[in-house]
Amino acid sequence: MAFRRLTKKLLQRIDSGVRVCARRGTHRPTVAVVLEHLVTRKFLIVAGKTDSDGSYNPGIVKGGIQKKERVLVAAAREISEEVGIKKSQLSFRKYGGAYSVASVKKKEGFSKKLYYVFYAQYDGPEGVTHNAEELSGCCWVPPEDIETHLSCLKEVRPEKYEVLLKIFSDLRRKKQKPCL
Repeated sequence: MAFRRLTKKLLQRIDSGVRVCARRGTHRPTVAVVLEHLVTRKFLIVAGKTDSDGSYNPGIVKGGIQKKERVLVAAAREISEEVGIKKSQLSFRKYGGAYSVASVKKKEGFSKKLYYVFYAQYDGPEGVTHNAEELSGCCWVPPEDIETHLSCLKEVRPEKYEVLLKIFSDLRRKKQKPCL
């Protein structure tokens, strides 16, 4: 699914979808945000707490959507909780679709998560500090190095690896002019 511009109508449909997902109880509704630094054009890669085997677990900012919480409120809250960036420094631009991914750990009884993926730009200083209770680290990565930073997932979390590559690929894809 390609990224598309956020509109009020699209956000209303997404919020409605989140409520349906939560009522059905088949997936845990979750937001995920691809965060780009407005000046450097680098993307924020966060490292989740290391797995029990000590392996590096890279990804993007993400977290569960609380009951009756709107998706962009949840996205801004997760960014603030994980890396301390304030909502006033963010500009949510696009929606990348919903992806179903199996959970490594069953949380709140769910074995799958439905990620609602957004693209946002950040206009503050590059030096952000991760919340040590949530993450083991974070860094800004140039677009050409994204695959390298995610490559360790290829063997241990292949589904997560493929979804993240698709998300970054869809975001970087330039609009092609239609052939006439």
